[in-house]
This record gives sequence, structure tokens and C-alpha cells, in this order.
Amino acid sequence: MPEMYPVGLAKGTYIICHNELGMYIIDQHAANERINYENYMKALEDKKVYTTNMLFPITLEYSHNEFMNIKDNLDKIESLGFEVEEFGINTFRVISHPSWLKEGYEEESIHHIFELMGEFKDKFDRVKFNEKAAIRLACKMSVKANTNIGY
Repeated sequence: MPEMYPVGLAKGTYIICHNELGMYIIDQHAANERINYENYMKALEDKKVYTTNMLFPITLEYSHNEFMNIKDNLDKIESLGFEVEEFGINTFRVISHPSWLKEGYEEESIHHIFELMGEFKDKFDRVKFNEKAAIRLACKMSVKANTNIGY
């Protein structure tokens, strides 16, 4: 990619840039989503998992079926860097999580990961899971259209 210099934002969605070769219009959501996707894929494929202990654990309540799906996959969830324990009826408490979760969006990210884990049920494939998790998190955690990015 050639070096580009931002000059403005159009319709709250497109970054206008230029360089000696010309002018560029970049969709801020698509660009951010691609960057997030690459970062999530790298983190999910990394053999070394860094975790963050939470001062206030996150409590998540599920329907009975969802709870059982998650419980059946706790070993896989923990291999991703989560420390999870049962906490009452159909409830889990997340004590620590992988450090690659987007700051400020930990609970939402955990919901997406647990929900996705339940979709695999007995046919868990780590490669497919990593790709689907990276895609889902990248989209959900990216800047949205009409979000002021400070330019």
C-alpha cells in the first residue's frame, strides 16, 4: 500500500486520502473490519495465550440449552484463554479472558464467542471456529458508519 494522507471524511463513512498518485476514498468500516479480522486471526492462531484477570467478573445467564452447550464446550473455551466457572442456575462467571478482546467490549465479545461455540456442538473444528470467530468479532467490533473517528 502506498503511503496516504487523510484530508477529510465524507458522509460520516468514507475517509478521503491523497498522495502523489492520486486521491482515495476508503470505507472506514470495511478498513477497520479488515484490520480487526487480521488481528483476531493472528491472536486465535497464536499458541501462546495471554490473559487478563478482571477486577469484576462478568456474569452471563443463558437458557438451559445454551448453558448446556457452553458447559459441554468449556474445555475448548478455556483453551482460548477464558477462565469460566458455573455460578448458579444456567449462569457462568467469566473470571479472566484472552487479552486480545477489544477493551470496553469484553462482555459483548464473550457472548459472541460462547454463542459461536454452541453452534459447533459436537463437530468442533478449531480452524473453522477461528475463522468464524475472527469474522464475527471483526464486524461487530469495527467502527460503524456515521461514527466520528476524530478527523
